[in-house]
Amino acid sequence: MASNPGPLTVQVAQTTGTIITNTLTCDKAPAGGHLTVYKVVVNSTGGAAPIPPVFNVTAHCTLGGAPTLHVTLPAPANGGVSAAPPVALGSTCSITEGPLPSIANLPACKGATASWTKSYSGPVTISGGAAATLTATNTLRCDPSSNTGSLKVIKSVVNATGGPAPIPATFGMTATCTTGPNPAFAVAPGATGTTVNGIAAPNQCAVSEERLFPIAMAEGCRGPASWTTAYSPAQPVAITAGGTTTVTVRNTLTCDKPTNVGSLRVIKSVANSTGGPVTMPAAFAMTVTCTPSGPTNQPISVPQGSTGTTVSGIAAPSQCTVTETPLASILHAEGCQGGSASWSTAYSPAQTVAITAGGTTTVAVRNTLTCDKPTSGDCPNPGMSTIGCRVTVTIKRSKGPNIYSVLASPAATSPTPTPNIAPSTSASCVIAGMAMINHVACWFNYSTNPTPVTLTATSSAGALPAGFFWSGACSGSSPTCPVSAKLIMPPSVIANFP
Repeated sequence: MASNPGPLTVQVAQTTGTIITNTLTCDKAPAGGHLTVYKVVVNSTGGAAPIPPVFNVTAHCTLGGAPTLHVTLPAPANGGVSAAPPVALGSTCSITEGPLPSIANLPACKGATASWTKSYSGPVTISGGAAATLTATNTLRCDPSSNTGSLKVIKSVVNATGGPAPIPATFGMTATCTTGPNPAFAVAPGATGTTVNGIAAPNQCAVSEERLFPIAMAEGCRGPASWTTAYSPAQPVAITAGGTTTVTVRNTLTCDKPTNVGSLRVIKSVANSTGGPVTMPAAFAMTVTCTPSGPTNQPISVPQGSTGTTVSGIAAPSQCTVTETPLASILHAEGCQGGSASWSTAYSPAQTVAITAGGTTTVAVRNTLTCDKPTSGDCPNPGMSTIGCRVTVTIKRSKGPNIYSVLASPAATSPTPTPNIAPSTSASCVIAGMAMINHVACWFNYSTNPTPVTLTATSSAGALPAGFFWSGACSGSSPTCPVSAKLIMPPSVIANFP
């Protein structure tokens, strides 16, 4: 661009000058728009799969031979990339991408192949506003399997020795199939198991387990133990295309049959001779001691019935003794009219017993519950409404507000004074609080005759009030009153407080 100051006048014999300025400026670029390509990756296999590190998406835009734009997107993260330079306004753009390789033997597809499908949004027209967006979606799916199947093996382990035993962490297996290969694998105990994929189908496969060696000295057997193996279903099994066949392998560890040991079986019977209901133990504690080789004081628990409890693996010949833990007496047995009942124990045959090689010796232990005979001074319960011997105490008063008490020594056994009027206890009968004329009665009950029972009158004011006196089984104004608890015609004492 040039600037001209205007016409010039030139005179003779003079010099006239002017300056012409030229300025170079940028033309305005034609308006354009922007295109954003967004990538979405979907894994529909149900498990882990290798995702390509990059995806190459090509953008195709019209209008005047606009260049083809290549967009590289990171994976597996979904995201968008804007194409540059700006795309001419009015262009129509679409996207494509090259082929993505299939993934062979993908575990999530049970050994089958997984392939990609592609879909694109658009096309879109570029305008001068916000960037136009196109989306490329890639989905990974398992291919339908037509010629392979899977074999799942589950391991179950049973220790039947009765004691601890070393159980392998994994068990070696081999699947031998009509159409190879024959894979070897390991299985840990539990429901998860191990799955072998990619087995040609249809096929017949038999699972076999590596040899499990016997245990020379199993604690629960007091000798050797060996493994047995069972397969479910029976081998071989059918492998079908696209399916999974499950086989359970069960190992059981059992004691080898001994040649120089025997067993001792203890059974329990119980008789209740009290004539009333009694709660029986669910099981009875005993110990077994055998010489010369043991066990020594081995604890056992024996339920009632003919099944009993068996101690195996006792070296033969041996001599064994069964000893029952003493059973506690029942203090207030209903069938004994509130008196106590005790257990007797009988062993059949008499102890000790002989253990023979390969044999089982049975010992029956019988317990009988009978009422104890009352001894001098005992106070058996003559009926449901009375418990033992008793002393009846009644406190009367005509005014308050002092608290008056009668203390019993020794304290009653069971129950607390009847009626149970707080704050009365098994050692005191108390009247408190109200100013009106009132009285309270307490029964002190004893399971044995505590002759004498000493009753002591007290007052919250300290000294007993003038005019206090005993009546009934005791008389006078002394603070104490000695009486004898009785079963028949129990004494009745009245403490009179003015």
